[in-house]
Amino acid sequence: MEWLAGLLALTFGAGTLGGVALDVLLKERILGQLQSTERLEVRVQSVPNYRIAQGDIDRIRVAGRGLILRPGLRVALAELETDPIRLDLSNLSNFSTPLRAAIRLQLTEADLNAALNTPEVLAPLKGVRAELPSFLGGVGQMETLDFTQPRLSLLKGQLELSALLAIVGKTPPGQEIRLTVRTGLTVTQGTRLGFKNTQFYLDEVAVPPDLAEIFAGSLNDVINLEALRAQGTTARILQLDLSPGQLELVGFAQVERLPG
Repeated sequence: MEWLAGLLALTFGAGTLGGVALDVLLKERILGQLQSTERLEVRVQSVPNYRIAQGDIDRIRVAGRGLILRPGLRVALAELETDPIRLDLSNLSNFSTPLRAAIRLQLTEADLNAALNTPEVLAPLKGVRAELPSFLGGVGQMETLDFTQPRLSLLKGQLELSALLAIVGKTPPGQEIRLTVRTGLTVTQGTRLGFKNTQFYLDEVAVPPDLAEIFAGSLNDVINLEALRAQGTTARILQLDLSPGQLELVGFAQVERLPG
């Protein structure tokens, strides 16, 4: 949502719309932030139209397919619709009323796997320091671990994430262990995304339940939207659906002010 607030401030901050429709300007600015897109539609609605120049907008609708944000990061479908917007043209870092919008996102399994295998994601998986349990070859001391070939599968109501695990300096090439996590997702109070009914497998062999519980405890609350409040943004996940090959999120966000 901050990107939309920033685009509005940037557009109105230019001092004039120059006779060009605001939806055309916003579309151009959104396209300028994307590498490419298969389809993008932007509609700015206000009746009568001259109210737009006063910072009064009835709603903004944005819909896009195949949005490439950067190499390896693609969103299959993104839809956004705002509530009425009242801009304070004398101070565009604030809003006369909070900027609110409903958001819908669709992510495919193929796109998520492409993102998992980008250099930005793979780099932190190398040289991880951790103490392994004995059944993984641990000897009661910190080990250096490499995780490679991460892979994500989206199932009905579950996701499965796996990667090859090697102990640096000890695991011979070709003898890495495949660690697999199969889990459902839960949303708590609309702000915390965690795991539920989590199962762990080592080379397709189930990890004992007591050890799996220890692992799962360290993975819960993987996303916490409460941290955005300090930046003037409130966000909630209203619906999360996992189906074979696809993840869909529906939520809303409210921006009180621009960050910083």
